[in-house]
Amino acid sequence: MKRSLRRKMLAQINALACALTTALSLTLVLAVFGNPMGLAYQVMLGLSVLGTYLVSRRYWLNVPWFVGRPGAIGTRAIASWVRVQAALLLFLYLSGLLQAFPPALLLSWWLLTPAALLLLNAAVTAASVRIAELQPRARTAVMVFAGAVSADLTRKLRDAGRHELVGFFDDQPNARTDGVSYLGKLEDLPGYLRDHRIDAVFVILPGEGGLRPLDFIDLLDEIGVSIYFVLDPLLLNLLSGRLREVSGAQILELPKSRFYTVDGVVKRTLDVVLASGLLFLLLPLFVLLAPLVRISSRGSVFVTQTGFDLSGRAVSALRFRVLQPDGVHFTAIGRWLRRTSIEDLPLLMNVLRGEMSLVGPRMEPVAHNAHYQ
Repeated sequence: MKRSLRRKMLAQINALACALTTALSLTLVLAVFGNPMGLAYQVMLGLSVLGTYLVSRRYWLNVPWFVGRPGAIGTRAIASWVRVQAALLLFLYLSGLLQAFPPALLLSWWLLTPAALLLLNAAVTAASVRIAELQPRARTAVMVFAGAVSADLTRKLRDAGRHELVGFFDDQPNARTDGVSYLGKLEDLPGYLRDHRIDAVFVILPGEGGLRPLDFIDLLDEIGVSIYFVLDPLLLNLLSGRLREVSGAQILELPKSRFYTVDGVVKRTLDVVLASGLLFLLLPLFVLLAPLVRISSRGSVFVTQTGFDLSGRAVSALRFRVLQPDGVHFTAIGRWLRRTSIEDLPLLMNVLRGEMSLVGPRMEPVAHNAHYQ
């Protein structure tokens, strides 16, 4: 009961932090644009903060969000925030308040807030790790099921030094353990946890007995221990697939490209919005660099290289030219463009065309891919 209440309180704090970040980002944008916090802005701020608070209780800030990865916490959190803003935009339009807000101000706010939320997540995650490192004693832990995965986990826990591994539970006492003590069968686990001070339980999946540990989750929650499910690397790869029905049979498909689900639509929407905003903000830099690249040596401002898009098709990747016509020596500013990765900024056009994503692998030339394959 105490554990459940604690989680609810942390969820409220989590949601308040996200809502406050949304409010602070709008306040900052208003200060930059020199606009006062009038009634229309107060209405927009109140609705946005309320919506952000309601949808943020499910997304924990103390774990990495991994935005862009299908199904990840960050992808779902940003998608929920986008839906809140879409509903807010519809309300402002129907109420006639939309005309009171400069488009550039709204765009700046919508670009700044997701970035601020990601920074908040990074800060809270780093602080959580630091606090855990400062704990005065190692947390005691036991494992459920043993094997190759548990042996690897044992080595990592010992190297990190933050957990004291007491032993393991398995219906086969002779399972591979790398020196970890055998404590009993799976049915002995609840009683052992009641009689000993154990902070965490690591459950190896899949293991002997299938999903039997799931039967103990409610009971372990009442005892007050943290439960961690450790997945086999093969199972982790399978979780990135999707369930389908083929000829009446349920199968797990591992598609080459994973951008056709709802998460993919959200990811594509974010790519278009953010790439458009970045191109707008970087337009002065493009205007400044274009003549500098042109006069640095003979040749065009941009070069195209053949690379592979998200679906594996060969497309043209656009970059600033950094090499002289001989293709070997850098231009006067080419080395600086390469070192700072500014040469890649024109790739935002490829993002708009749907050939690559802001979050994901770079589009490398075909020759590079062939070499590393």
